[in-house]
Amino acid sequence: MSSHPPAFEKLYKILKLEADTGYRDKAMIGGLSQFAARWQQEAGSGDTVNRIADLLRTYSQLKPVDPRRIAINQMVQLMGFSTTIRPDPAAAPAAPIEPENVDKTVEPPPAPSAAPQPPEAAPDIDVIDQSPATAVVPQPIEPAPPTRPAPRPQPELRDDQGRPLGLDSPVSAISGVGPATAEKLERLGVKTIHDLMWLLPRRYDDFSNLKPINRLEYDDEVTVMGTVWEAKEIRTRGGAKVFNIVLSDSSGTIQCTWFNNEYIGRSLHRGMQIVVSGKVTEYNGHLAFVVPEWEKVDSELLNTARIVPVYPLTEGLSNRSLRKITKRVVDYWAPRLTDPLPPAVMQSAGLMSLPVAVAQAHFPDSQSNLDAARRRLSFDELFLLQLGLLRTKQRWHSEPGRALTVDPVLFAAFVKSLPYDLTAAQQRVIAEIVKDLKTDRPMSRLLQGDVGSGKTLVAA
Repeated sequence: MSSHPPAFEKLYKILKLEADTGYRDKAMIGGLSQFAARWQQEAGSGDTVNRIADLLRTYSQLKPVDPRRIAINQMVQLMGFSTTIRPDPAAAPAAPIEPENVDKTVEPPPAPSAAPQPPEAAPDIDVIDQSPATAVVPQPIEPAPPTRPAPRPQPELRDDQGRPLGLDSPVSAISGVGPATAEKLERLGVKTIHDLMWLLPRRYDDFSNLKPINRLEYDDEVTVMGTVWEAKEIRTRGGAKVFNIVLSDSSGTIQCTWFNNEYIGRSLHRGMQIVVSGKVTEYNGHLAFVVPEWEKVDSELLNTARIVPVYPLTEGLSNRSLRKITKRVVDYWAPRLTDPLPPAVMQSAGLMSLPVAVAQAHFPDSQSNLDAARRRLSFDELFLLQLGLLRTKQRWHSEPGRALTVDPVLFAAFVKSLPYDLTAAQQRVIAEIVKDLKTDRPMSRLLQGDVGSGKTLVAA
């Protein structure tokens, strides 16, 4: 067993990961300077802990690579580890490490008299009290959701013959939709791009609220953003492949597990910053994510860290692939939809425009936007239904009918033969029906009334 305190062991692994990823201050979300106060709280008091915490606080200000490498090995020596940390040549970072001379060519060094400016990775470093005796230990910071890149303008799409694609084009004309996928979509009733545009989600999973790892609870449906601390593949006795990663943020770590998924093994490496969404469950006695959704932090998030659409599916078609196809369709065609409602009507009714409503119904940015999109689409559905009914009535009324006359003498005799007098309401309704019968326009009336109110008598 190791003779080092748990906090030292944890920091050593973080520093090793930082070295393996090129001293880019990416081993922890927010950087090592932000992690300093949290680690100091875990490690306790003492001169050694204070000196290490001071080095952590100033780490983000240092230029890569040599000053950061020296600072890391100073911390390693202070913790009493006998070996210095060197980058692992076999480690696969999440993104290509920029050459060391990039900063020198893009950003000239400051003049000797100028005070060094802190990098963006540690925005508040100049106001943090360096004295351990007065340092305030903050609570874990709620990670901010990654900003989604704005959709880029797309050129006009054309088919193989150079003809512009329209909403009536087959789904197979969409890039990435082959014959097999088109056949699966057809089983859902989707044959054209228009059909796919209006294949709305059947429900939504809200993964928009990021939580620190140390605040996760069993059965939570949440999103976590962190750095891949460890990634390894295990083979069971039955030959199945189990791929485990340890995800870390400034508050703690959690394991994520996938089964028989070679794509995960090829895609996730130490040092990557990813977003994971799913249900917190128990695996091998610890809280874990089992087969969660995941995406890189620097990509446009479709499956995590947002309100995620869940579509109707068929065999062989996953929600992940359908979201990707639908996003491509919505981004291109939704802004090109013509809104049938005049702006004055939308403003007076407080309605969202149709292009925005379609986009937000598929990929809502917030619950309020989703509610507004549903309200607009519901309005359109009821409005078109009402227009259809009025059109049918108008067409029906335009056809010639046969006028009927009611003999007033026979009618008066019938009323007089009744064992009771007609009520005022019955007389009024009978008068309206007789008036309609005298016109040459087809008539259809629904007679409503309570039980015993005389509906049968009036209809006769």
